[in-house]
Amino acid sequence: MSLTLAPPPTSTWRGSPVNAARRSHHTTSQQAPLPPPPTLAEMAALGEPVRIKMSWDQWWDYPYEGNAEYANGEAILMPPPSRRHARIQGRLIRAEVSDPARLEASPQFGVGVDKKRCRIPDVVFTPPDSLGGERLGAVLVAVEVLSTGSRRNDFIDKQAEYFASGVGQYWVVDLVANTIEVFENDDDERWLKIAIVDAEHPEAVIQVPGHGTITLLHGEIFQ
Repeated sequence: MSLTLAPPPTSTWRGSPVNAARRSHHTTSQQAPLPPPPTLAEMAALGEPVRIKMSWDQWWDYPYEGNAEYANGEAILMPPPSRRHARIQGRLIRAEVSDPARLEASPQFGVGVDKKRCRIPDVVFTPPDSLGGERLGAVLVAVEVLSTGSRRNDFIDKQAEYFASGVGQYWVVDLVANTIEVFENDDDERWLKIAIVDAEHPEAVIQVPGHGTITLLHGEIFQ
């Protein structure tokens, strides 16, 4: 089974973790040998992404056990998240949605920006039936928890890529400032900031058009 990617504006998602999907893909093309992947322990000690130049097919087959994105001719090996990063990711997944029949959260599924780029948000919100098997579905919300070693990439580069792939909303979670910024795709070649959750604005009810609401509580998420 392989991850099917489509050009923008249609976002495509695969109903299995991306690193597992990569390992299940095989290609017969001949490629130059690559260095062995670092271990998760080595990546945790490093604490920042590692970039390795390789082809799209090599990325599919590369046996790194963690999450690996692909952009601009490079595999981007992500270190395991910190304990706090993982806790906040879990709390976001458990955020209250008004209509679970129309909206659900999932961790770390790949979004195809185009045929040669794949990003892995920390959390996605989609219609419940859009992540099963080979089925492709709408990406309603992509959430990035900013990491120390990838803040520019998460905040700037991915904004443009998620916009191009038709993601409805982009949330940026800052673990230093303890904030969540919510941006909406306004179909006018830009993200429109529609909400912020911080100490001064401790609650926000985010409308996801056609799919109900998501309630964000600062005290619960950043406790």
